[in-house]
Amino acid sequence: KIKTHKESKVSQLMHVDEVFSAVSLLYVSPLKSNLENDYVKKTFNADDLAFCDEILCKVSRSFA
Repeated sequence: KIKTHKESKVSQLMHVDEVFSAVSLLYVSPLKSNLENDYVKKTFNADDLAFCDEILCKVSRSFA
């Protein structure tokens, strides 16, 4: 088993700039998907986009 480094919750919350960034991304101005954009719909295959979006959602959590 590989050892991983973990910080305590208090230590994480002491990084005020990171907490502010996380709160603003989650609640103030969340990121929006551009898959519904007309340009994207016309340029790319819908099945390919759906596949990529599905896979990205699965693997992106492993990097969080």
